Order: sequence, then structure tokens, then C-alpha cells
Amino acid sequence: MRVMLVHAQYRQYGGEDAAVAAELAELPRHGFTVSSFIARNVALEAQSQPRAGLHALWSKTVYRDLSQRIAEQRPDLLHVHNLFPALSASVYAAARQQGVALVQSLHNFRLYCANGLFLRDNADCRLCSQTLLPWPALLHRCHPDGLGMSLAAAGQGLMMRRLGIQRGLVDRFLALSGFSRQQFIAAGLPEARIGVKPNFIADPGVEAVMPERRGLLYAGRLSQEKGIDTILALAEALGRSHPDTILTIAGSGPLEATMREAAGRLGNLRLLGRVDAATLSHEMRQAALLLFPSRALEHFPMALHEALAHGLPILAPARGAMADVLARGGGWLLPAEATAADWAAKIAALLAEPAWLAEAGQQARRLYEADFSATRIAEMQRAIYAEAIAAAAARRHQAVPA
Repeated sequence: MRVMLVHAQYRQYGGEDAAVAAELAELPRHGFTVSSFIARNVALEAQSQPRAGLHALWSKTVYRDLSQRIAEQRPDLLHVHNLFPALSASVYAAARQQGVALVQSLHNFRLYCANGLFLRDNADCRLCSQTLLPWPALLHRCHPDGLGMSLAAAGQGLMMRRLGIQRGLVDRFLALSGFSRQQFIAAGLPEARIGVKPNFIADPGVEAVMPERRGLLYAGRLSQEKGIDTILALAEALGRSHPDTILTIAGSGPLEATMREAAGRLGNLRLLGRVDAATLSHEMRQAALLLFPSRALEHFPMALHEALAHGLPILAPARGAMADVLARGGGWLLPAEATAADWAAKIAALLAEPAWLAEAGQQARRLYEADFSATRIAEMQRAIYAEAIAAAAARRHQAVPA
């Protein structure tokens, strides 16, 4: 099966970029022939915001270049990840014009939400999914880059819905978890066209489950919605109660300067910045517990998936996909409204019981092997790709005059 991956890389490397890199590496190992069409969002920084916003809505250049690439590579299927803002819904039109099946991954809620999070002022917000036009995104300037990019993001989401759903240019949507799928169904995506397939995580091997572990780890974006204020409060509380327990932070983002200032005054906070896969794997082999205090409705974070693969137990709020995944073992769930003091108390209790941590780590590894291994995910992906190709073939057959 010939697959072309389509993606606009973020200005700051994040989970979606890592997911695409993992697919480029893993799909060929499972018998797929893979090509790519990658744009870089940083390339738009030289343009004015209005021009970049118009590009996000529709790009003749993207349509032309992608059409040419499809004609050269002749993939059976286009698998689209992020389109905003360097690509646009013109990707959908190019796929249809070239007669190839199209799958759209749903890494975030940008189809219905300008910031992609269903979150505003640290509270759940779904106003734009409940209106015909996404005017609340403009009223509240929901995109972090202000009104212009809020308009561009909301407009692209509207264009993707009109072309992908109403005109049927997307053959299958890919949600990362059952929780995520239900959110999109509630927002209006056709249930029959949404499959579930988590991202690939390469198997670090059973030797990743180390018998002796110590310290705490946070791995992810350093931003408000990820609960970084909880991480900082925990570092201060644990510095008093468990001064020898090191909290390691792996990641970058808009709050990185705040974290660096805190690391300079707190002796138990170790800040690595953005790390490569090998370094993250090393840290996950060493840590006793992964902390994931996100306030967002997470689809299936890469950090959780990687922790399962490494046999690293997880502490997370009962929110989003975390509740689905950890309900089967591999860690503990705190109430969604838990305070930093609640987190500190739970961590202290777990650190006092190393056997609990060891057993949860073994559960995490077993869960990865049973449901989330690269082989299992490749099987899911192949089945959904086959459905999309069959749907595209049926559509082309119906379009042929009798």
C-alpha cells in the first residue's frame, strides 16, 4: 500500500510532529511504501498576518505543488495530519482531483475550535462547535497569536468541515482514542467515518522496565493548559517534604523561561528543555513516576503512550483519554479538580510504597504490549486505510455515468 503523509510542522516541535516522524519511520517496517509532503509553519513568519491567514484558508501554491507530487508518486492514499497554517483545505481538493483516498488524523479539536483545545481561560468551551459560524473564536480571540490568527484558524476549520464532511472529500477520520472519537461525534462528525488509531511508539524493549527507579518526570509542552503551574507548586511542596526527590522536566514551550527561573531557585527541579527520543527514553527508564497534570481534553498524549512502553507508571487527572487508558491499569487517576496539595499528597503516598510503583509499571508495560504496540497499531492503520480506499473507489464508481 502506497501512502503519502501530509503535514505542516509547528514552529515549536511538538507531539504532532513527533507522531508524523514516528509514522515515517514505522510504516515502512510494516510493509507500507511511504512518501511525504511536508510544509513548515516557520516559513510563513516573513509574511504579514493577513496574508498568512489567507494562505491558511486556501493556497493555490499548495494545491498545485501537492497535485504534482501526487501525480509523480501515485499514492493509494493521502494521510493528512496538521494543515494549519502552512497548508490548507486545498489539500483536500488536490486529493479529490487526483482521485486518491484521503484520511485526516484528529490530533486536536481545530476542526471546531480555533485554539484546538476546547479550552478557554482554563475552562471547557465548545461554543464554536455549537454555532453555524465560529464567531465566538473572534470575540474571545482564542488563538494565542491574536485576532488575525483566530480568524484564520476558525476559517480553516470551517473550510475543512465544509469540504471534508459536507462534500465528503475526507474518506476516513482518525481519532487517537475512544474518548476523542466520542467528542468529535458529539461535535458533528459522521460516526461511520471515524476510526480509532493511536500514534506509533517504537518498542523500547522489555529491558526498559528497570527494577530500580527513582525521581519524578514530566514530559511535554511547557504551556498553561498542560498544568505547568501544578508542576511548579509540586516542586516547591516536594522540596520541603521530599528534598531528595528530583523532578525532571523534559520539554519546551511558552513557559520555558518561567521554568528556568524556578529551576534556578529550586534545588529539586531539573530542566532538560526539548530532548531527542533517545534522551527521553533514558529518562523514562530511570524515573519512578510520570506526572501529567494537563487541564486539556487530551486525545492520547505521546508522553502517556511512551510511558506505557517503558513500564513507567503514570499519575494523571481523570480527564480526557487519560481516564480511558489508566482505567485499565498502569497508574493512578486523581479527580479532575484536584489541587496541587492533592497531587503532593498522592505522590508522597506512592513514594512511600515502591511495590505499588513496581506493580503499576508492570501493568503499564503489559497494556502497551496488548493494545498499543507498533504491530497492533499498524494493524489498525492498515484496516482503516483499506476502508478509506474502498470508500474512495465506491465514490469514483458512482461518479462514472452508466
